[in-house]
Amino acid sequence: QSRKGKSYRDFKKDRCALCGFVALHKCQLDVDHIDGDGTNHDPANLQTLCANCHRLKTQMNREHVQRGMKDYLQNQLRLFDES
Repeated sequence: QSRKGKSYRDFKKDRCALCGFVALHKCQLDVDHIDGDGTNHDPANLQTLCANCHRLKTQMNREHVQRGMKDYLQNQLRLFDES
């Protein structure tokens, strides 16, 4: 999980990229994979988020995927019913 000898965790900044929260301790911040791919450690794909923003982003992404899957399945059922 390193890129040229650097762990992706080494890219952690001192504040949240979304809300601007400044941590008293680095344990209050997470390194987030912007595209959601935990194996893509390209520095352009990494951002520092506070724990709250990280959890909120993760939850919103899950709900978005679930809604997308529901729409896809409903569309497939409609196509099946039409045939």
